[in-house]
Amino acid sequence: MSMALAAGFVACFLAPVSAWAQDGSPAPQEGVPPPAASESSLTPLSSSPSPTWGPTYHHKGQLGLSLLVGSGYRMVVPYEENIDCGDEENADKRVCTARSPTFVDLEASYGLSTRLDLVVATRLGIEKDFTSTRQFALMPGLRIWLDQDEALKFYTLVQGVYDSTDQRGTVSRTDVGARVGLGFMYDPIRNIGFFAQVGATFGFKRWFRIEADLGAGVQVRFP
Repeated sequence: MSMALAAGFVACFLAPVSAWAQDGSPAPQEGVPPPAASESSLTPLSSSPSPTWGPTYHHKGQLGLSLLVGSGYRMVVPYEENIDCGDEENADKRVCTARSPTFVDLEASYGLSTRLDLVVATRLGIEKDFTSTRQFALMPGLRIWLDQDEALKFYTLVQGVYDSTDQRGTVSRTDVGARVGLGFMYDPIRNIGFFAQVGATFGFKRWFRIEADLGAGVQVRFP
């Protein structure tokens, strides 16, 4: 009876020690407090900092309306002789050069992607041309952004040109051609931009025409 009682007492004493050994932790010592939990083990899994988002400067999904004022210089080569092509010194010259009348471009655009805008511009003459008429031309095309995620961004412009300026019967009233442009835009906020550009227009139907222009303007965008 005494042996069974002693065996039971020893088993009760050794059971906690056996459990600590199986758990891989050292057995507690008398008078020594258990180690405190580390600070990292108390940090919840969801406490990682939330990402911060900067301003968005690309124009994807935005509708833009812009106004540009400019002027330039042109060279015209008529396909026939004795055609008044607006030279400042001699109207009957085979190659005419003159300053282009000041114009305003009214443009609508839509951001197809972060790098590509669809644009449709209407060019209206502010000054009268040598025919005493004002220019009217439609210029649909694409704007390709080179630094679309920056506040200051550069772009290339490629457009077709349909010009219906009245020529008073001397040559065809309509002209078709192409236009390329290079420019930059500064967006102080997502919905407003200030820009400047240089461009070159080539006309082929009425006569051969090369016109270089320079202009500056402002654009507003929604939303």
